[in-house]
Amino acid sequence: MIRWITDNLGTAPFLQTEESDEYCRVDVRSMVDRSGNSAKEIKVAVDTVLSGLKQGERVVVCCDHGISRSNAVAAGALSLLENLGYYDALRIVINKTGEKEIRVEVAIAVMNAIGSKEMKLDENNWLILGGDGNIGKVVKNNAPSDKAIFSPDKNEVNLLDGSILLDMYIKENGIGRVLYFSSPYVTNINTSLGESIVMLKNVLDVCLSNILPVLIVSRWEVFSGYKGREEVFHEDVECRPDGVLGYTAFLCEEMALQYLKRDTFPVLILRSALLYGKDFAPNFVKYISSKAKSDEEIKLHKYENGYAKIDILHIDDWVSACFSLLKKNVSGVFHVGGEVISLHDVATTIIKMTDSKSTIQGIEINEEVACIGLGSSKLRSITGWQTTKTFSDDIGGYL
Repeated sequence: MIRWITDNLGTAPFLQTEESDEYCRVDVRSMVDRSGNSAKEIKVAVDTVLSGLKQGERVVVCCDHGISRSNAVAAGALSLLENLGYYDALRIVINKTGEKEIRVEVAIAVMNAIGSKEMKLDENNWLILGGDGNIGKVVKNNAPSDKAIFSPDKNEVNLLDGSILLDMYIKENGIGRVLYFSSPYVTNINTSLGESIVMLKNVLDVCLSNILPVLIVSRWEVFSGYKGREEVFHEDVECRPDGVLGYTAFLCEEMALQYLKRDTFPVLILRSALLYGKDFAPNFVKYISSKAKSDEEIKLHKYENGYAKIDILHIDDWVSACFSLLKKNVSGVFHVGGEVISLHDVATTIIKMTDSKSTIQGIEINEEVACIGLGSSKLRSITGWQTTKTFSDDIGGYL
């Protein structure tokens, strides 16, 4: 099926077209759908399309699926024909075809081949993805004064829609650093695992193509498979995930680290304790506090090795650690841990602070649970960071 961008310019999968007196085909299947295309090869394709258009012909640009190479080349020809910036032409192509899965590296190669002016990126322009989430909101509100913060919503940049719209947003706003806090709305189902990988892959592709530093938040659950263990782990401990949250964090980390091995752009991964603050808290804190305020019985899971113990950290301390590392321009994995506390002690603290009459009942769970803290000595040695808040003193702000 041909998708017409203008009256005379269209794109399509090659095998869904045929030789016709109504249009001429330009076959760009000799290009690769990734980085590495030569400027000479691209220029020949673009010039062929442009020549046909100038002669009044109807031209259909074809690749295997009519998704990436064909539309990138069509945008190049449209840019030259209408004297548009390449990304302005590309936006027209996307709007007309509905195709958002154009490969960033192909689009950039076409832009460079036709000599379109590339936008300058500014390291003081920070892009926060997931800025409407708990972490994103706090980071936006506490960002250094010399940083310009950009945080598009899903209507502007949907990370499940491919990488090209994100790339366009970055170039149009001169973004120099990406802070990635996005996640699916529901995080503990198998579908969310796939969505998380797709979203992060799109971000990493754009960062690679633009050589942009990126910060990625991960979770302690990469160690959740160490059932029955009660330890503080540092970055050199082998991951052993369990459950959807654990495998999602692990697979996303591994993908990001593979990009880091290319030694092209900085990737900073913050494995974080569970976070709480004045305006938000983990679900178990919400559950316990709601029961305590109603003087209802609080039921907690009691595993074969006792009540679960979790590593929990105030968001203000986390933001301090985050900004401290960003100033150092470091890469790799860093732990940002807080204090390890049992859920029974969490409940006891909340009951006391709310002057509740609630009692605690242990619900037997027939397996062991991992009780893992995140050792932050690597972070401290580089930044001097220290925690300043404790759960017992500061959960009151949420309650």
